[in-house]
Amino acid sequence: IVLGEDWKRLAITSHGDSFAKKFVWQTGEKDEFISLLKTKYLMSPSWRVRFARFDDSISVDERAEEYFVYVGQDENIVSYNHRLPEARPDSILTETEARIIAHGLLRDRFQRNPEEFQEVLAEETKKPERKDWRFEFSDTLKYSLEKGEARLNVVIRGNSVAHFSKGVKTSEEWNREQRDKRKVPGMISDVCGMIDSLFRITAVIIAVIVWSRRKFPVRIFILFLIILGSLKIITFFNNFPMKLAYFKTSEPFNTQLIQLFFPGMIMELIGAFGNALIAALAFKWIAGGKTENATQSEKRIIIIGFSVGAIWMGIQALITVFEPSISPIWITYGLYYSETVLPFLGSAYLFELDIKKIIITIFIFAALHNLTSGWQKRKLMIGSAFVLMFLCTNVSLSFISISYWLITGFCQGVVFLFIYFKLFKSNMAILPVFLSLGLLLGSITGIITYPHPVGIQISVISFVLILWFSIYWMKLLRRGTTQ
Repeated sequence: IVLGEDWKRLAITSHGDSFAKKFVWQTGEKDEFISLLKTKYLMSPSWRVRFARFDDSISVDERAEEYFVYVGQDENIVSYNHRLPEARPDSILTETEARIIAHGLLRDRFQRNPEEFQEVLAEETKKPERKDWRFEFSDTLKYSLEKGEARLNVVIRGNSVAHFSKGVKTSEEWNREQRDKRKVPGMISDVCGMIDSLFRITAVIIAVIVWSRRKFPVRIFILFLIILGSLKIITFFNNFPMKLAYFKTSEPFNTQLIQLFFPGMIMELIGAFGNALIAALAFKWIAGGKTENATQSEKRIIIIGFSVGAIWMGIQALITVFEPSISPIWITYGLYYSETVLPFLGSAYLFELDIKKIIITIFIFAALHNLTSGWQKRKLMIGSAFVLMFLCTNVSLSFISISYWLITGFCQGVVFLFIYFKLFKSNMAILPVFLSLGLLLGSITGIITYPHPVGIQISVISFVLILWFSIYWMKLLRRGTTQ
């Protein structure tokens, strides 16, 4: 296929059908999972290359034509789709004629005899001036699981192959079980998401009220706004190729570009503004609270923070032993470096996520410290709310086991409450160092496990940035509590 200069090539990464991977992971054996990866019925991380036209001089109907090519790690095409305009005229084939073309694809591309497959679907779709055909074949020779099927899909548009792909069709019984299992966890996720959002909104409102009374640490707010705003801007522009890959051909390119930059950038900066307010309010509550050991040396604070953090990491490691394995773990390529302008700047994205985690966690501790006056009053009510917040922040949109979520969330809340009572209430400056250890270990894991050299660079940069940020914020809190 030869395309003109008016076609744009837009590439992003794809991890395939995660639902099918989860099905095989849960119902099959490890060897069967690996076998389906090798035969491409389960897609490993690959490139999705899109070819599209956005030129306004071309009619909207013609711009509807697009090509999607999925390229695997062995540089072979694992899936292909040629979208045609609805009204484009082409041949009107009979079912037999279309089947001959589909069988030719099985022989030529997949080097398989069509008789080795079982045809399970032959469906026609009538267009204004052509007829499309869709065929599905079940591959019983390459599939050994008791449930589900390995499917090969072929679409004939007009008189040529316009689509082919492989996949695993999950069983209806398993699908119903998954829907039933997700009902209660889905409701819990929604409720926890609402509580978390209300908590953050309330924090921003309180920060604005405190600012209006001229009792707000404006310098701290500006500092965090500069840090978070800069990271947002860097990430926004660095991830531009990924955003561009989702532009629609039915809308003017420049209009989508404007919509991307102005509402998109404004919303990103509003998020940075809100998080900076929360960070500054946390600083005020900590700096204005009662602390017994605020004059501890920075070296001692770092040693204590990392030591207690290491103990907590050990507890978490023991808890994760009992975590149910419901799906395989894949490395995320796209947002970090493969879909960016400057790959190493993917560290800005990771660093921003880490900062936000530290900010919201420190704010929860700061609220506990402020509302209980250093654990002097309202202990039961505020302590219970504290544990509840960690239950909510511990929830995952994809979690299945309610019991595991309750145990891990409650354990985290109770352990954190105990550590606060024994350690943090006497010196809250330890908090950033304590919280950073898990993120630092995550960066070290990335250095060891990421298969791409740029991924290693990003992990190293993230490690340095997190270490700097935690120590810098520790110094700010220490300085604030001693003044």
